[in-house]
Amino acid sequence: METSTVDIWNAIGTWISGLGTIGAVITSLWLANNNNKIKLKIKVNSSILIDTFTKEKQEVCHIEIVNICTRNVKINAIGWEIKRGKIKQNFYQKTDGSLSSKLPLTLNEGEDISIALDFKHGDWLKLMAKHLKGYDIKDLKLIVVTNIENFKCNIDNSLIEALKQERKRLADMENN
Repeated sequence: METSTVDIWNAIGTWISGLGTIGAVITSLWLANNNNKIKLKIKVNSSILIDTFTKEKQEVCHIEIVNICTRNVKINAIGWEIKRGKIKQNFYQKTDGSLSSKLPLTLNEGEDISIALDFKHGDWLKLMAKHLKGYDIKDLKLIVVTNIENFKCNIDNSLIEALKQERKRLADMENN
């Protein structure tokens, strides 16, 4: 090989090595930054809770929160948010009296919390339907408040339908 051909291959090798180093640095920085972020998997729906002792079934708003990150997460509160244009309304959700653990609660890596808000106990469904009057229920979001940031989550169609039916029932009662 000629000297110029060897120099070209040396230069190409140096460039490839440099690009590999830059790629490794970017990847390690991304991984380091991404490991510090809080990640939650949140589901909200309408479910039926069956009590095997009393043989009764309860309709509930079921909220499941799973910590899918590598750090501990403190769940301070949950609430609801709905918007109509620029008008936004927020509701704080008390978990006292719910069929779940009380908040605040710390979730370790991989742990979850399940919150069940009984539709009839405390008239949860009726109160929510009343407060959502004039809003499109599809715009309702659950807010999970942690020690670092807030997370918003859309609600499942099963809960949307339950709220719509309750709102219709309340409207029918007012008209009669």
